[in-house]
Amino acid sequence: MMIGFSFIIVSYFLLKTAPFLIQKAWVGVSKDKLNIFAYLFRLLKTIKNLFTDFYVLYYTIYGFAAFMGIFISNFFFAFHLFEAVVRYPLLQTILRSVYDPGKSLILTYMFLQLFNYFFALFAYYFFPEDYEGLCSSVWKCYLTVFDKAFKADGGIGGFLGGSETEIDILRFAYDNIYNIFIMIMILNIVMGIILDTFENLRESEKKFSYDINNICFVCGFDRETLDKATDARNGFLTHIKSDHYMW
Repeated sequence: MMIGFSFIIVSYFLLKTAPFLIQKAWVGVSKDKLNIFAYLFRLLKTIKNLFTDFYVLYYTIYGFAAFMGIFISNFFFAFHLFEAVVRYPLLQTILRSVYDPGKSLILTYMFLQLFNYFFALFAYYFFPEDYEGLCSSVWKCYLTVFDKAFKADGGIGGFLGGSETEIDILRFAYDNIYNIFIMIMILNIVMGIILDTFENLRESEKKFSYDINNICFVCGFDRETLDKATDARNGFLTHIKSDHYMW
């Protein structure tokens, strides 16, 4: 039954979207004059249009996941949970707030790894014994710093051993500088990038929604102007439904 419903959903979206994408690739085909290379190019363009469209690609994988879930493992049915993201624009906005600033996040991540390498190198040369056998090489020390800092309470200082009765000035500086620069500053920079992007996306969506509901698509006059210009009870709706109906 699951694969049957999935097949219906996939077929519906393919029949709804595919003809438009195919037509887009074959516009002006009469000018090709039986040129086989031009036809081949258009065929490749058709395939590209189909499999770069989000909904076609998503629902193709959706149907394939249903097939795999029945015949291979129930694990593949987990893909269908992403339907919630497709159905609710707010969830798409949350994902876009991470995807859109991808370049900034990648550069920030590289900056984070640069700091991690510096602290790993420092630990390897000055107090590898505090890592309890997990800093026998620079590479192993680097992986330990990156792994344990985010799992231990208090950053890397919360993971490392040391004397509980005496204060080691070098360790004191090491632990606190790492905590301030990595655990506080850089992580807050990442959060700030994501939150700023989310806010900008929300503002864009609000503006788009306002324009749809309050501005005529054809003439550009707003609701207030059109309401004042007519004696009808709701001049704006009358205008967009009769005078400038977009469809």
